[in-house]
Amino acid sequence: MKEAIVLLNMGGPNNLNEVELFLENMFNDPNILTMNSTLLRKFIARMITFMRTEASQEIYSQLGGKSPIVGHTEKLVAALQKRFNDEMVVDFVMRLEMHQNHTRYYHKYLFLHCTGYNPMLMLQPVKRLLVI
Repeated sequence: MKEAIVLLNMGGPNNLNEVELFLENMFNDPNILTMNSTLLRKFIARMITFMRTEASQEIYSQLGGKSPIVGHTEKLVAALQKRFNDEMVVDFVMRLEMHQNHTRYYHKYLFLHCTGYNPMLMLQPVKRLLVI
C-alpha cells in the first residue's frame, strides 16, 4: 500500500452560466456561513448570490470565462507527483455541490460522496492519507 496526498478545494464555475449556482452552493455551506439557522443561512446566501452574480461573472469573464482553479490544481498535482515519483499517490478532489447531509465532490470523471470534507472513497487502498 502507498501513501497518498489528496488536494481538496471548493472548485469553481466551468463557465459563466455556472457562476450563480457556484455562489449559491458556496454561501449555503455551513462552513462558510456558520449561523445555526439553516433558513437564515439560505436567505443570506441567496441575497449574497443575487448581489454578487453579475460582478463575479465579469471577473470570471476576465479570467477566460471560467475558474482557473482546476488547471492550477492539475499542475500542482503533476508537480507533486513528479516530486514523489511512485512513493505516493497524488490526486485532487473538487467540490461541486452541496446537499442537506452530504457534499458531492468531483474527481476527474468520478463523483465521490463525502460527509463534510473527508473523502469516504479512495480509488486505491492507502496506508496513510494526507488531505490538504
